[in-house]
Amino acid sequence: MAPSRPGAVAGAVGESGSLDSARAGVRVEPGSPVYHGLKRKNARQRRLISTFIRHQKQLARPFEQRLLREFNRLGERASVAYLNGAKGAKGIEKGAADDERIAGRITREVRAHLFNQQVLKPAFQSHYEKVAEDTLTLVNEAMGFGVELADLPMRQILATGGTRAGLVDVAQGTRNAIFRAITAGRARGDGPAAVARSIRELVPAGRYVNAGAQYRARLIAVTETKYAQNVSAMETYRASGTVTALLAFDAQGAGETDDECIERDGQTFSFDDADVELASEHPGGTLSFAPVVEGVR
Repeated sequence: MAPSRPGAVAGAVGESGSLDSARAGVRVEPGSPVYHGLKRKNARQRRLISTFIRHQKQLARPFEQRLLREFNRLGERASVAYLNGAKGAKGIEKGAADDERIAGRITREVRAHLFNQQVLKPAFQSHYEKVAEDTLTLVNEAMGFGVELADLPMRQILATGGTRAGLVDVAQGTRNAIFRAITAGRARGDGPAAVARSIRELVPAGRYVNAGAQYRARLIAVTETKYAQNVSAMETYRASGTVTALLAFDAQGAGETDDECIERDGQTFSFDDADVELASEHPGGTLSFAPVVEGVR
């Protein structure tokens, strides 16, 4: 989460472009510049966001399962690679330098450095396409639009998915997990089979050592579904030609939230400022944008 947020649409903030007075708990009086930016949520907007939240859960589940399968396959390959390398060795090597060397060798053998490009990128792009199609339909039905996304906006959405796939640190996470498994196994006096089992469990979890692979897959799926939903909705709003601003709905539904999210809820943003808000959103966030259309209630 960024330490500060850009201003809302013109008239909603002062010269500084901040909402510090509102965040500090100062009462915002009707008619003030800040109050002007706090649009009342209408019934149509509420229904749209409620539908977004429901569909986010539905769309995230199969993506989570796909991610979990791929992470588990990576862990299985790493486990087999360790066992194959241990066959000619006498037990577990006796030092951190050996642990590092083995972890690096296995990481290269399972081609973890290509996992993002070859596995996650197509998975993300496929998911972003499904979410974009679903979101377009939801917005059109809820707002009475007749938008059809052109080829360029759709390609941009898919490209965003491909870029976001690169945010998952698979190569280093895999190497770290293997190193932890070998080091802990050596300290316990485990044999190769026990270390291999540990590798199979730790690699899919990545940096989420305690939470596990299921949590990792779920967090990525929920985060990316919401992000895909937002970028798709914003492209649809832009294409409508009738949307003048975006109304933030935050701290809505299940997800990670904080004081900034609560304070952002109900603020209006320009498209450019909404892009910045979205880019700074934390994993598992709950931010959604509804369209502001003059004369529509």
